[in-house]
Amino acid sequence: YGCQDDTIFCGIFDGHGPWGHYVAKAVRDALPPSLLCHWQEALTLASLIDGEKKLGDCRFDLWKQSYVAACAAVDDELRRSRRLDAVYSGSTALSVVKQGDLLVVANVGDSRAVLGTFTSDGGALAAVQLTVDFKPNLPSKSLTTTVSLVGHPCGIAAAAVADAAF
Repeated sequence: YGCQDDTIFCGIFDGHGPWGHYVAKAVRDALPPSLLCHWQEALTLASLIDGEKKLGDCRFDLWKQSYVAACAAVDDELRRSRRLDAVYSGSTALSVVKQGDLLVVANVGDSRAVLGTFTSDGGALAAVQLTVDFKPNLPSKSLTTTVSLVGHPCGIAAAAVADAAF
């Protein structure tokens, strides 16, 4: 992802409403390049301000900032679209960026990311929930940042998992 050997992007986009499948496809097509563009801009700005040696310490913050900006840009693009009537339609967006030993998970809507990991004794596989389902009835103080992918309140949260065997 982004011409970097150690970076991958994966996403799931689940549409709802009469035009939901079209909204999900539009988000699928728009979010990855928008995220990459915002990340490259944030990385460039951070390197100018902080220098190369501190970038490793703020990778998670750069991805988080980039996700928030990318979701807002895609949401704005969808609202202005003349091809989609998205008044009663929308899409969830659950995506993961793995960059080296950093795993960043972002969630808009009620999709859920779960990581399978072995227990400390090495025997059983255990599920670790990485995201919270963001639904309109969730108290707003629980949201990291309010973003909507077309017309309904959602949230975006990100988590970092380091030193895990992938």
